[in-house]
Amino acid sequence: MGGTFDPIHIGHLLLAQQACAQFALDKVLFMPSSQPPHKDTRQVTSAVHRQAMTKLAVQGNSRFIYSDLELLRTGTTYTSDTLTELHTRYPDTIFHFIMGADSLF
Repeated sequence: MGGTFDPIHIGHLLLAQQACAQFALDKVLFMPSSQPPHKDTRQVTSAVHRQAMTKLAVQGNSRFIYSDLELLRTGTTYTSDTLTELHTRYPDTIFHFIMGADSLF
Protein backbone atom coordinates (compact mmCIF):
# COMPACT_ATOMS: atom_id res chain seq x y z
CA MET A 1 0.00 0.00 0.00
CA GLY A 2 1.74 3.09 -1.22
CA GLY A 3 0.90 6.69 -0.67
CA THR A 4 2.21 10.00 0.44
CA PHE A 5 0.84 9.30 3.94
CA ASP A 6 0.80 13.00 4.76
CA PRO A 7 -0.41 12.13 7.27
CA ILE A 8 -1.22 8.46 7.50
CA HIS A 9 -4.65 8.09 9.09
CA ILE A 10 -7.25 5.60 10.26
CA GLY A 11 -8.72 5.37 6.75
CA HIS A 12 -5.45 3.94 5.43
CA LEU A 13 -5.32 1.42 8.25
CA LEU A 14 -8.96 0.37 7.84
CA LEU A 15 -8.53 -0.08 4.10
CA ALA A 16 -5.49 -2.28 4.69
CA GLN A 17 -7.28 -4.29 7.37
CA GLN A 18 -10.29 -4.80 5.09
CA ALA A 19 -8.03 -5.93 2.24
CA CYS A 20 -6.35 -8.43 4.59
CA ALA A 21 -9.70 -9.88 5.58
CA GLN A 22 -11.37 -9.83 2.16
CA PHE A 23 -8.45 -11.25 0.17
CA ALA A 24 -6.77 -13.36 2.90
CA LEU A 25 -3.54 -11.38 2.63
CA ASP A 26 -0.60 -12.43 4.75
CA LYS A 27 0.95 -8.97 5.00
CA VAL A 28 0.46 -5.39 3.87
CA LEU A 29 3.54 -3.32 3.10
CA PHE A 30 3.10 0.39 3.85
CA MET A 31 5.38 2.43 1.56
CA PRO A 32 5.48 6.20 1.84
CA SER A 33 6.34 7.65 -1.54
CA SER A 34 9.41 9.79 -1.94
CA GLN A 35 8.47 12.20 -4.72
CA PRO A 36 4.93 11.52 -5.90
CA PRO A 37 4.54 12.64 -9.52
CA HIS A 38 1.09 14.14 -8.92
CA LYS A 39 1.95 16.35 -5.92
CA ASP A 40 3.94 19.52 -5.49
CA THR A 41 6.86 18.38 -3.31
CA ARG A 42 7.08 21.80 -1.65
CA GLN A 43 3.77 21.03 0.06
CA VAL A 44 4.67 17.50 1.22
CA THR A 45 5.88 16.92 4.77
CA SER A 46 9.49 15.74 4.96
CA ALA A 47 10.15 12.07 4.31
CA VAL A 48 11.66 11.66 7.79
CA HIS A 49 8.40 12.74 9.45
CA ARG A 50 6.15 10.72 7.13
CA GLN A 51 8.38 7.68 7.74
CA ALA A 52 8.07 8.10 11.52
CA MET A 53 4.27 8.56 11.32
CA THR A 54 3.89 5.46 9.17
CA LYS A 55 6.08 3.32 11.43
CA LEU A 56 4.06 4.38 14.48
CA ALA A 57 0.74 3.78 12.74
CA VAL A 58 1.52 0.20 11.68
CA GLN A 59 3.26 -0.99 14.83
CA GLY A 60 1.22 -3.41 16.86
CA ASN A 61 -0.41 -5.07 13.84
CA SER A 62 1.54 -8.18 12.88
CA ARG A 63 0.18 -8.05 9.32
CA PHE A 64 1.34 -4.48 8.68
CA ILE A 65 4.95 -3.87 7.69
CA TYR A 66 6.70 -0.59 7.06
CA SER A 67 8.81 -0.50 3.88
CA ASP A 68 11.28 2.22 2.88
CA LEU A 69 11.60 0.91 -0.68
CA GLU A 70 10.20 4.07 -2.28
CA LEU A 71 11.81 6.52 0.14
CA LEU A 72 15.25 5.15 -0.70
CA ARG A 73 14.79 5.70 -4.42
CA THR A 74 15.81 9.03 -5.91
CA GLY A 75 13.75 11.16 -8.23
CA THR A 76 10.07 10.81 -8.97
CA THR A 77 8.66 7.49 -7.80
CA TYR A 78 6.18 5.61 -9.97
CA THR A 79 4.09 2.65 -8.85
CA SER A 80 5.04 0.62 -11.91
CA ASP A 81 8.73 0.88 -11.00
CA THR A 82 7.99 -0.15 -7.42
CA LEU A 83 5.99 -3.18 -8.55
CA THR A 84 8.78 -4.20 -10.92
CA GLU A 85 11.31 -3.95 -8.07
CA LEU A 86 9.10 -5.99 -5.73
CA HIS A 87 8.69 -8.74 -8.33
CA THR A 88 12.45 -8.77 -8.91
CA ARG A 89 13.21 -9.05 -5.18
CA TYR A 90 10.44 -11.54 -4.39
CA PRO A 91 9.70 -13.54 -7.57
CA ASP A 92 7.63 -16.19 -5.80
CA THR A 93 5.31 -13.71 -4.06
CA ILE A 94 1.84 -12.78 -5.30
CA PHE A 95 1.25 -9.07 -4.82
CA HIS A 96 -2.04 -7.18 -4.60
CA PHE A 97 -2.13 -3.44 -5.19
CA ILE A 98 -4.19 -1.54 -2.61
CA MET A 99 -5.14 2.04 -3.41
CA GLY A 100 -7.38 4.62 -1.83
CA ALA A 101 -10.30 6.30 -3.52
CA ASP A 102 -8.32 9.55 -3.85
CA SER A 103 -5.81 7.80 -6.11
CA LEU A 104 -8.50 5.90 -7.96
CA PHE A 105 -10.35 9.03 -9.01
